[in-house]
Amino acid sequence: MRPHTISQISIAVDVRPLYCGYPHHPKGWREERAHAAFDLWVITHGSVRIVMNRRAETVREGDIFLIPPNTPYAAGNVSDEAAFQYMHFDIVLGGNRSLVTPAALAGRYAAATVRAERTVYSNAFMRNREGGAMAGLALRGALTMLISRMMALRLHRGGDEPEGRDYDRLRPVLDHIAWHANERLSNNALAEIACMTGSYFIRYFRSTMGVTPKRYIDRMTMERAREMLGDFKTVREVASILNFPDQFTFSKRFKKIFGVSPSEYLQTHRSSGAKRQSPGAP
Repeated sequence: MRPHTISQISIAVDVRPLYCGYPHHPKGWREERAHAAFDLWVITHGSVRIVMNRRAETVREGDIFLIPPNTPYAAGNVSDEAAFQYMHFDIVLGGNRSLVTPAALAGRYAAATVRAERTVYSNAFMRNREGGAMAGLALRGALTMLISRMMALRLHRGGDEPEGRDYDRLRPVLDHIAWHANERLSNNALAEIACMTGSYFIRYFRSTMGVTPKRYIDRMTMERAREMLGDFKTVREVASILNFPDQFTFSKRFKKIFGVSPSEYLQTHRSSGAKRQSPGAP
């Protein structure tokens, strides 16, 4: 799968938090369950052994484990005590789930591979528990960033590219947006690339990708901004590169998409000391 396609598709994914909790389990804890939604665990203390699909894995502090919908698992403490933040959520792409293969996303993610996104997510998780202002929006944005990173890691490792004529017809458009997201792109110009009329193109794009072309371009632009911030460019530099009229306008747009300001995101990267790799990096 081509690296830029991973980024394009992850932007269109709609991550929907359902409910969450923060249990602390004493020595001897064990459970066997299956949930209707995705179940994300962020281990904050101790270690847990999870058996799923006849495979046993030990997840430790800082690691993340993802359990797909309707998948039986058994879990128990390895350490004397263990604690983890869990989140049940759903993933939708224009009502079509064929893009997101639960089995491909399942399993353990080592702490080092998701450090920056996990830190942003865990902070948003705790603010949401405390009932902070706009905490729910921030949590959803942070979860979206984390899941996008996890998708990029797994798709880069190996996996099938989405099939179907719907995606094939839009591929030239998605490629064009990837290279020119910071330019003024009209629906008519994109429709010409797809060899469609303007009105039909908008309907087709929204039906296939789950978002309008404008919203998709906004998300692509902000994804590019997030990657540049991950490379430790300043907020002012990123705003200038992406042709925003001023830093305030850029910051407002970034926070609307991801739920955190670019300054907060940049500070998290600096404090974690982890420079985020792009999805196409080994």
